[in-house]
Amino acid sequence: MARLLVPSHEAAPTLDPVRYFVGGRMRYFQGSTAIDVPLTTAPILVYPTPRIILTYFHERDVRSDDPFTEIFDIFASIDAGPFAV
Repeated sequence: MARLLVPSHEAAPTLDPVRYFVGGRMRYFQGSTAIDVPLTTAPILVYPTPRIILTYFHERDVRSDDPFTEIFDIFASIDAGPFAV
């Protein structure tokens, strides 16, 4: 039997991992007999969820070629990119 525990981002809110202890009970029936088995508590480490906030920037005024003329106008490239917050 395997279980997958998926913690929320609040489980490790700082930059350091947080230690939790998990355990439980497994209950089942064998025929008409109820079986109750305690599961040994085990430590787990929950690492912070990698989260990043990006803010994009670009120039306000961008010039480009006029598609309605025969002459191809060459303009300098613009600056654009993300800021990691």
